[in-house]
Amino acid sequence: SRDLLDELGIKANPETKLVVDHLLHCVERGIEPGVTAYIVLNERANDPQLARLKGERCVWIESHKVFARPNQLYWSPQQLGRHAFTIPGRLETYKPFFDAIDVKNAPAGADYVDILIDIVGESFERCQRIDGPDRAIYDACLKG
Repeated sequence: SRDLLDELGIKANPETKLVVDHLLHCVERGIEPGVTAYIVLNERANDPQLARLKGERCVWIESHKVFARPNQLYWSPQQLGRHAFTIPGRLETYKPFFDAIDVKNAPAGADYVDILIDIVGESFERCQRIDGPDRAIYDACLKG
């Protein structure tokens, strides 16, 4: 009941800062956030607090069970394998949120560089050469 929540000092509509904090907590812990967090952030797309999510892995990709950075999400299909994702049609209603965190239609030069850094970092951690699908993506990013 709303009266009980008020009596306990619990706000029914948390501040945007708390929702962003919650999302970043989920990212840190690798926990899938509830869809409600994205609904609230979408409704508050003009809130300056959303700037904290730019460049951060903050969008849960259900099909891969990972968080993606805004510069790994695109409205048009990409040929960058597991390093870039096309936003599914069912998430088009979140366009204000995606716009607020700088999701683009296609990668820019800096996005390719970030993907290159991801590939090199993963390869370095495994002490392996860059080959297979990652090598093709690496080469595509260099061309991009």
